[in-house]
Amino acid sequence: MASVLDYVDVQISREIETVSRVGFGSLLFVGSTDDGAGAPKQGAKIREYGNLEEVAAVFDSAEPEYEAAQAYFGQEIRPDKLYIGFFDDANTWTDELDAIAVLDNDWYALAIDSRSDADIEEVAAWVQAKYKIFLSASDAAGIVDPLDDTDIASTLLSNNYGRTSLFYHSQAATEYPEVAWAGLILPEDPGSVTWAWKRLAGVPTDTLTSAERGAAEDKRATYYIAVGGNSITFEGQTSEPGTFIDVIRGVDWLTFRISEDIVARLAAVGKIPYVGGGAILESLIRARLDDAVDRDLIAEGYSVTVPPASEQQVTDRADRIYRDITFEAQLAGAVHRVEIRGTVTV
Repeated sequence: MASVLDYVDVQISREIETVSRVGFGSLLFVGSTDDGAGAPKQGAKIREYGNLEEVAAVFDSAEPEYEAAQAYFGQEIRPDKLYIGFFDDANTWTDELDAIAVLDNDWYALAIDSRSDADIEEVAAWVQAKYKIFLSASDAAGIVDPLDDTDIASTLLSNNYGRTSLFYHSQAATEYPEVAWAGLILPEDPGSVTWAWKRLAGVPTDTLTSAERGAAEDKRATYYIAVGGNSITFEGQTSEPGTFIDVIRGVDWLTFRISEDIVARLAAVGKIPYVGGGAILESLIRARLDDAVDRDLIAEGYSVTVPPASEQQVTDRADRIYRDITFEAQLAGAVHRVEIRGTVTV
């Protein structure tokens, strides 16, 4: 039987946009439990685990890696994976984290088993130059002392570490509140939730005075207390004034997704023409910004400006670089406190 293709030659190529996407929902926990001979007990410098049972097959229940995994996988929304890394205390944190990242860098949040001020500060300095976040924890009393400006929270704040969040907890020596926190939030879409006002399963609350809470907030440390019968984290800040963890994670997500979208399109088509290509690039950016609006990361009403090809420098056109594309958007933010004033009359 004759086919229409015998008379009309139609060939359709599939423009399938594929690109490796950076993940923003995974945690790396680094511990120092070895096999008794100084080597990683898990048989590798870094290993991925899908559930607590897989962790239990390697680590004993009293070991930090297991305890952290229990806190991580024990939250209301269970994460799909946890990375566990090995720290050799014969080396520095910087060297060890560099080595882990070379082997596997497909994780976003970082937590460690150490509560040492020096270790926390070194890891905070390391992560500051990365598109990652560091969730640290400490039970140091100075954090909640209004008169102490030498504690680890004050040190992190003085360095404006915008990618580090310090969690104060009186039982941080034996508990992993920051890991439970990560287990609860990381499964959520970046930018869609605040890290404040969250209940952590399996983590006891602290009892703090108003002065202690105020000291922690002033030093941008998160704490965990009971308010009106609800256990809550407060306030989800980083050690940089005015910066919250959800904002850092959301902006990181948006940064990479826009870049990945454009890379995927460049790799999938014959070319994006220079003349007229601005409209294609703008459509990709707007599509991702629309996604950010849907996630409540940014508000509606954003603007995108793409100069026409005729306004590009001749040298840039010759080098095939399209410059000066900009956008402006307002962060959706989140409500953490509410102030109400009312009047009643007889």
